[in-house]
Amino acid sequence: MSEDEIYVYTKEWLKDKGYIILGGQPPNGSDDFPVVEIKKEKDQDKGSKGSFKPDLVAKNSQEILVIECKPKHDKDDEEKLKQVLINKKRQQLLIEELSQRKLINESEKDLKIKFCLANNSNIAPLESLNNIFINDYFEKCLVIRPKKVELGIS
Repeated sequence: MSEDEIYVYTKEWLKDKGYIILGGQPPNGSDDFPVVEIKKEKDQDKGSKGSFKPDLVAKNSQEILVIECKPKHDKDDEEKLKQVLINKKRQQLLIEELSQRKLINESEKDLKIKFCLANNSNIAPLESLNNIFINDYFEKCLVIRPKKVELGIS
């Protein structure tokens, strides 16, 4: 599967599971929702410089998912997600951006943020990230929750 296909299948799988797509940055083009940026603390006022733009951001009634999509497990994307996972200030900046854009309401500001890699190659659990194994058949898609159970998606 290509990166575009992983993106499309992940987006459709999320909708099928009851998630609402808030935004993201498709791999090769545009989509009908906004690009969401997770800024670095020191670059808050400098436009997009230093920002991480996840492929997908989605929510349900319990959580907000930040997702990177690749055909094969990608260490660089894993590291990008981990950098936000360990930085509470960057997570707060994400919540502020989603709120300012009216993508979440006041009562959703306390939703837990979970981080995910969507791919078609790795079905092993990761330490702190959710691993979404994508297949062209929804019934074959799997969520492999992280070893740190509290970080797993619902």
